[in-house]
Amino acid sequence: MLTLNKESKIKLIYFFRLITFLSICIVSSCGLPKEPKHEYSQDPYRFENVISVASGGEHTCAILSDNTVWCWGGNWSGQLGNDSTNNSTSPVLVSGITNASMIDAGSSHTCAILFDNTVWCWGDNSYGQLGNGSTTSSLTAVRVSGITGATSITAGYYHNCALLIDSTVKCWGINSYGQLGDNSNTDRHTPVSVNSINNATEISSGNAFSCALLTNVIQCWGYNNSGKIGDGTLLNKSVPVSVSNISNAIAVSTGNDHACALLSDKTINCWGDNSKSQNAGGTIQNLTPVVSTSINSAISISSNGDHNCVLLNDKSITCWGSNTYGQLGDKSTTNSYSSIVYNISNASAVTTGSNHSCALLVDTTIKCWGYNNNGQLGDGTYNNSSVPVTVTY
Repeated sequence: MLTLNKESKIKLIYFFRLITFLSICIVSSCGLPKEPKHEYSQDPYRFENVISVASGGEHTCAILSDNTVWCWGGNWSGQLGNDSTNNSTSPVLVSGITNASMIDAGSSHTCAILFDNTVWCWGDNSYGQLGNGSTTSSLTAVRVSGITGATSITAGYYHNCALLIDSTVKCWGINSYGQLGDNSNTDRHTPVSVNSINNATEISSGNAFSCALLTNVIQCWGYNNSGKIGDGTLLNKSVPVSVSNISNAIAVSTGNDHACALLSDKTINCWGDNSKSQNAGGTIQNLTPVVSTSINSAISISSNGDHNCVLLNDKSITCWGSNTYGQLGDKSTTNSYSSIVYNISNASAVTTGSNHSCALLVDTTIKCWGYNNNGQLGDGTYNNSSVPVTVTY
C-alpha cells in the first residue's frame, strides 16, 4: 500500500483540482471571449456580405461590405483583376482595390468607381477600354485618365461610359459606330465628352451603343442594327438622339442588340432585336419601344446579351428572352416572353451577363444561373444551370 506524506497529499489534491478546472474550460471556454458568430452563419464556404454584383461577358464581380472587389469566371484578359489569366470557378480578390463604391463588368474587362470618385479598370484593352491612354491589357487595376467626379460607371462590350457629378457623360474605347457619342468614329484611349448631354441621371452601354436616362426621357447613340437606338430608323448615330415615345422612364438597360426601359408605372418597354423574344412583344425587330410582357410591378431592370431580368416588388425575379443556357432560371432552356426565376423570393438586386444572370439576396449572398463554361456562376463547377446556384468560396 502506497503511503503519502503531507506535502505529497497537498500536491495530489492540487493536481486533481487542475484537471477538473481544465475539463470545465474545454466545455465553457473558461469565460474567455468567444469567436463571434458570423451574422449569417450557415455554410462556412458561402460567399456573403455582398453589397453589389455585376455580370459581364463570361465573368461576374461583387463588392463586399469592406469595399473590396471579388471576381470569378473567365480571365483570359485579366478581367478578374488578380494579376493572373487563370479562370476561377469561385471568387478571387481583385488586387489593389480596397475602397470600391460601384462596379460594372464588360465583355472581357471590368471597371470600378472608388470612394474618391475616380475610375479604375482592368482586363482587355484592345481598343483603349481601360482608358489609361494605351492599348495594353492589364491584369490589375489601372486608373482611367481624366475622370475625377464619377458617380456611375457602365461597361459595354468594348467601351465604357461614366456619369459625372455635373450630370455630363464621358466615354472611351472602341468607337467604330459612334458609340462614344462624340460625333466621330475614332477610337478613344482616354475619355471624351458625349455631345449635348448635361442632365443625365443614369447610363447603360451595350454592344456598340450607349443610352442615357435624362429627365424621364432616354437618348441613345452608336450602332443601330435592329433599331436598338429606338428612334424609328436603322441609321447609326454618333451623337445622342431621343428614343421615340418614352416620356416617363426611370431606368434604362442595354443588351446586345436591344434595350429596355423601366417606366414610372413599373411596366417595361423594349426595342431593337426581338428574334429571341428579348422585347417580349411587337415584331421580330422593333424600331421603337413596345410594351414588354405583362409586368406591372418592376423596381429594377438588367439587360445583357439577348435576355433581360427584372426585380419585382415582392422580391422575386422575372426574366425573358434567350434561354439557350438556362439564363432565364426557369428550369428550362426554352426562350420565353416571361419566366419566373425558380426558387428566388428574397432578392434585393439582379444583374445579367451575356448568357448568365445573378441575384443578390437580402441575406447578402449571391445566386447565379445560366452559362458556366468559364465558371461565371461561381459555384465551384463548370456546369451550366437552369436554376439558381449559390456562389461559394
